[in-house]
Amino acid sequence: AKRWSKKMAKDEKSTRRKRGKKGKTVSDDPKDSKDSKGKTQEGSQRSIRRRTTKKSKGKEGEEPAKEKTLTDEKNSVRGRVKGAARGGTKRKVGASTDKSEMPGLTEAPRIAPTPPPPAPAPATTAAPAAADGGGATTVINNVNVDPEQLTKHGLSIPAELKATLFDPERDERNIKGHDPDHPTPEQLKRLHSFVAQCISLGAKGLIEEFDAVKGYNVDLPASTTVHQANPGKNRYRDIFCIDSTRVILKDGKEGDYINANWVRGAPFLNDFICTQGPLEGTIVDFWRMVVQENVGYIVMLCDIVELGKKKCEKYIPETPCEPVTYGDYKVTLLKSFVDGHFINSILTVEIPEKQARIVYHHQWKNWPDRGVPLTALAGLRVLRHARLTKCPMVIHCSAGVGRTGTLVAIEWLLQTIINTDGPYDMREMVKALRNQRAHAIQTAPQYAYVAQAILRKMVALDSSSVEANNKYQLFAAEMKVLSGPPMPAPPPPPPPSEPSATAAGG
Repeated sequence: AKRWSKKMAKDEKSTRRKRGKKGKTVSDDPKDSKDSKGKTQEGSQRSIRRRTTKKSKGKEGEEPAKEKTLTDEKNSVRGRVKGAARGGTKRKVGASTDKSEMPGLTEAPRIAPTPPPPAPAPATTAAPAAADGGGATTVINNVNVDPEQLTKHGLSIPAELKATLFDPERDERNIKGHDPDHPTPEQLKRLHSFVAQCISLGAKGLIEEFDAVKGYNVDLPASTTVHQANPGKNRYRDIFCIDSTRVILKDGKEGDYINANWVRGAPFLNDFICTQGPLEGTIVDFWRMVVQENVGYIVMLCDIVELGKKKCEKYIPETPCEPVTYGDYKVTLLKSFVDGHFINSILTVEIPEKQARIVYHHQWKNWPDRGVPLTALAGLRVLRHARLTKCPMVIHCSAGVGRTGTLVAIEWLLQTIINTDGPYDMREMVKALRNQRAHAIQTAPQYAYVAQAILRKMVALDSSSVEANNKYQLFAAEMKVLSGPPMPAPPPPPPPSEPSATAAGG
């Protein structure tokens, strides 16, 4: 014990001696102490604090230093904020803190906004067509036309353009008293009389009736000398163009022949031109005829290809506002739209030294060759245009006699019924048409279809009549059985020198 006490005392003296040399502590010996209120007392207090700090070292030895660092950083921030306030940059209440004022964060570089591109200068001429078709304009009759604006205006044509064109719809014919859509009581009575006559015969009786007139034609081929002199301009060598009624091209250019005939006179209100589908070598002749005869409407009753066979050449543009030139005639498709069974197109035709004009084109898409369509009302709607306009109407299929003759026959029969008393002999209708356009109406179903169209008109006029509707449905069902499905495509024969319409139809 004495040895341990001496060791402890020796260690304590050694410690005091070391601290006294460094000047960090003051001896506790009363000899070394001064006044308790002097510097020795203050040094003793500092020594106690330092000893306390040393004893607290270890796992928690760095915490006071960390606390001091955070405190210093907070004080530093407060100092900068106060300094900024003294400098006149007082922050508003609710203002966000800039990242540059936060310790440990760096302000991201600011990117100046890109200025908008300068507006393009206004174009003084028609803009060229763009790669995607947008923003292009087309010059039609010296008027800049925007294709997008045409589609936005529905069926209408911009007034600035329309004012420069001849429009066949501008001056309509007065058809009062000759309008099957608005018959007088007497005319309605005549229509009922014809319906009763057809119902008594039935579709089968009408088909048998056609056999009696099937072979009728004017003196062929003696009356078709010009046709025979132009074999390269005829689609089919056995579909004759009658000399006395042919359309003669009179513009002074070489060749005055086209396989087309006038069908006009009583009982028609308007004039029709029945023609074949244009050949590659007769497209220019076709447009010569349209312009010369002031044609307002073209009705196309065939497709370009049917059952694998070429029936007609393309003679109108397919892309809106992209003109196609046929000889001297610049043809532009303004717009095209589908309406039921028809593709309706509005065309402009520009001719050197003549007024440009509008031509309305209607293509019936689903009338089978040598057959009959499923609907009768579609043809009646087209024929109304023929009555109203003072301009001739061109109607064509492939040969220009079968489907073409059938549609013209419907108008002949309608006008005959509402203007004359019965009975009505449809065989006289065939003779009257073939006297002007040889071979008109090719098949018995086409003959019976003319009567079916009149029955359908009666149902439309008297939609409340259950009896009329029932009679029409029975007749239509009988027609469907007798006419049968469309003819299949025949095997391809060896190519003849000139094609024949007997197999191809029209």
